[in-house]
Amino acid sequence: MTVIACLPDDLLREGDHTHRLFLFASFAGSGVRPAWYHNIVAHPSQVAVEFNKEYFDVDVIELHGVQRDEIYERMAAEHENFRQYAIANDALGKDPIPVLALLPRDSGRKFHIPQLTATRA
Repeated sequence: MTVIACLPDDLLREGDHTHRLFLFASFAGSGVRPAWYHNIVAHPSQVAVEFNKEYFDVDVIELHGVQRDEIYERMAAEHENFRQYAIANDALGKDPIPVLALLPRDSGRKFHIPQLTATRA
């Protein structure tokens, strides 16, 4: 099980609390993927998130194409450093920074599971 401890600025959130969560494998625009990203991609249904002193299990879907670009642009609009990370990543000739949708599995919570069409990470 991979456990991700997330700070508020690590995630793009939609709705109240944690209705929709998106995580970005930017590694500060270095062009290198963080170790946790590789763990998640290898085991996308064995991930838990710690957020606001709560733990919950999630499934992970890596977004691609237009979905990925729209979510990344929203994060960059809220956090200028993510715009700079993308610029640095592009300058290195690297693939776009991965965007991961975290889909909570606990139906007892007030989570909204987004309708995503991307393939699983």
